[in-house]
Amino acid sequence: MDNCIEFIKLIKCPPELIAIIEGNCKYPRICGTVEIYQGKCGAYVATEIRNLPCDRILGFHIFEGECKCQCKNSYPNIGRHLQIPWGSGNCHWKSHPWHAGDLPPLLSNSGNAFQITYTERFSSCEIRNKIVAIDYNIDDFTTQPFGGCKSPIAAGKLCSFC
Repeated sequence: MDNCIEFIKLIKCPPELIAIIEGNCKYPRICGTVEIYQGKCGAYVATEIRNLPCDRILGFHIFEGECKCQCKNSYPNIGRHLQIPWGSGNCHWKSHPWHAGDLPPLLSNSGNAFQITYTERFSSCEIRNKIVAIDYNIDDFTTQPFGGCKSPIAAGKLCSFC
């Protein structure tokens, strides 16, 4: 209940970070936002995406690389899932599906997805200028290092809200 109360207070203010999500060449109509609100002990990730492939479960991650889409090789410089130490004492590196950048999958309902996630895996300061991406494939939570997610269809850079 404390997280709900905290988020209700935070949502009344601008987010710390925002990513404008745009689809790649194959899915140019995908659009939306990912907003990051910094709480006392963790971050809230508020996501609203439109024009996704209908009725699919899609991978959703924060990456360390760049967000330059090229039609032949979508997001070739996206890098790996965000890996920063987190957990007890904030000194433990995690493998997939416990990378700091591993987020819950997006559920496309008639092409739309909306979700709010709370995480203590990162702070807004640690993900500034990182890439948030949506993958056509569902994360299998097993395959190393990306959970079978190798086909990003949309992405955006997490920048300070202005």
